[in-house]
Order: sequence, then C-alpha cells, then structure tokens
Amino acid sequence: MTATTGDRKSTGGGTLDDGPSTDDGPLTTAVPVTDGPDDESFDADSFDAAPGVGGMFASLHIHNYRLYFVGQSTSVAGSWMQNVAISWVVLQLSHSGVVLGAMTAARFVPLLLLGPWGGLITDRSDKRRMMIITQTCMAVLSLVLAVLSLTGHVSLGALIAVVVSLGIVNVFDGPARQSLISNMVGRDRIANAIALNSIAMNTSRIIGPAVGGLLIASVGVTPCFFFNAISFVAVIASLVAMRTSELMPSQREVRSKGQIRAGLRYIAGTAWSTKRYLNIELLKDQQMRGAITA
Repeated sequence: MTATTGDRKSTGGGTLDDGPSTDDGPLTTAVPVTDGPDDESFDADSFDAAPGVGGMFASLHIHNYRLYFVGQSTSVAGSWMQNVAISWVVLQLSHSGVVLGAMTAARFVPLLLLGPWGGLITDRSDKRRMMIITQTCMAVLSLVLAVLSLTGHVSLGALIAVVVSLGIVNVFDGPARQSLISNMVGRDRIANAIALNSIAMNTSRIIGPAVGGLLIASVGVTPCFFFNAISFVAVIASLVAMRTSELMPSQREVRSKGQIRAGLRYIAGTAWSTKRYLNIELLKDQQMRGAITA
C-alpha cells in the first residue's frame, strides 16, 4: 500500500491536512449494530445534562424509566398474586408439600438449563422488543390459568405446563429487563435506577401476596389470575409508549462460535469475586429474615 499526499482543506484562517490517502480506496471501519437511536438523533451530552439528575428519585426524571417503573411495579405485584394462587391450588389438589416444592422448582429449571443461551439471544436482540414479546407471552399464560380456573378444568398437569412455560419465557425476559434499564438511563444514574427498581420489586413482593391472600380468602383464586393477566398490559403499554429516540444506544452481540463457552470461562476465572458476591447476598438475606422475624 503506497501513501500519497493528502488533500488540504480551507478552514477560514488556514488549511487543514486530511492526512494520507491510499491507492486502495478510502479506509472504512466496522460499525456495530446498536439498540436505540442512531448517533445523529441521540444527543448524549444533552441527555446527561438533563435537569433533576440529583436526588433519591433522579432516574424518575427520565420519561422512559418513569413509564417502566410504574408498569413494572404493577406487573410484579400481579405476578406475586399469581404465585400465591398457584401455590394454594397445588396444595388444594395434592395436599402435599413435596408436590408444592416440585412445582416451585419447575419454574426455575428452564433458567438453570437455558439461562446462558437466553442471555446470549437477548444480547443479539432489541431489548425493548424482546420485552414486549415476553410480557405478551406471560399475559397469555396467565389468561390461560384464569380460564382453566374459571371453568373448573385446572389440574396439576396443566399447572406444571404453564409454570414451565413461564420459566422458559423468563429465560429471555430477565436479561432483557435488566439490560433495558441501562438503555433508559445514563451511567451517572444507573446505580439510582437499579436501587429504585429494587425498591419497587421488593414493595410489590409485599403488596402482591397480601392482596392475593385477601382475594383467595374472599372470592377465590380466579381473580388473582385475571388480575395478573391484566397487569401485564401496564408493562406492554409502557414499553410501547417509550420514546425510542431517548433510548441510549448499546452494542449488540455479533453471532460467533464459542460465546457461551467464553462466558462460562469468564465466570470460572472470576470465581472468587462470584463467591464473595454470593456470600454478601446470603448475609443480606439472613439479615432481612432476622429483621422480619424480630
């Protein structure tokens, strides 16, 4: 490759050298596929400089995150209502704690087996569209439970099928939900957004079972399933109403061989950090349990 003299452009008071050009044509660089808007339509400087960046509720000043926060809080409360209702139905049908434990485990088996693959597929996809698909699937499954309960055709087999299906959907919904938060807020707000999301999730875990228990005691389990199906509308509506031009672009993972193996090797290489993190989470859980029982 032979370099030639570069062009010189006028810049008002002088000239600017473009640098060397080549006989092989213009130099090109690979542009990664990203989620969200193009660089021309997204102004990162104005995004980070938006008013109200400080304070406990800083992330709620962002339109997209505010929609997500409200929709997700409603949906999680409905999901916990459904969890309580499923557990109640399983006990009524089987009168066995072992069957109840197996039903609970069935929900997490898909995540255990397919979790890395689901995360990889999510990394290659648009997170917002992925969540619209997964939330719609969950709404349909909840509606199926509601119809089965209403018609009196609910059975352990049907419950296992629905619970496993929900677990498979969660394989993709979990990574998409967690990744989308970083697309909605800037780096200076990500810690605040995660904290607010955690508060919303834990609050919903308290409200959902409480309301579910009251409904079961007063009118039965069917309204719990119907309410959960309806609660997904809040999430789907919030995702559709988001301003895509305000979503921060993120690089999508390009398809290649050995990506899951590379991820597992990374986890193995950071085993000490992972163990420390798990120990901290276990300690926090024990402290929370102690505070509840005190």
